[in-house]
Amino acid sequence: MSKQQTAVDYITQGLEKLRHKFDQDTILTLQYLIIEAKQMEKEQIMDTGNCVAEVVLTDDESYNGNKYWNEFYGGDHE
Repeated sequence: MSKQQTAVDYITQGLEKLRHKFDQDTILTLQYLIIEAKQMEKEQIMDTGNCVAEVVLTDDESYNGNKYWNEFYGGDHE
């Protein structure tokens, strides 16, 4: 299964193409915001995975948001 691209990954790629237009302070600020946004997005997706596990996969109690994240989004953002 191929890994899905998140919205934050998409915008990060777009900003990377424009990197040459930003000064160093702006780049650092954007990097910080991207890190925070990726963590927020990951938590939201993992929460969704937990809900899926509770509602649909009640037979497999070992399935959780972290496994959902890793399966569909490839683990940690970096």
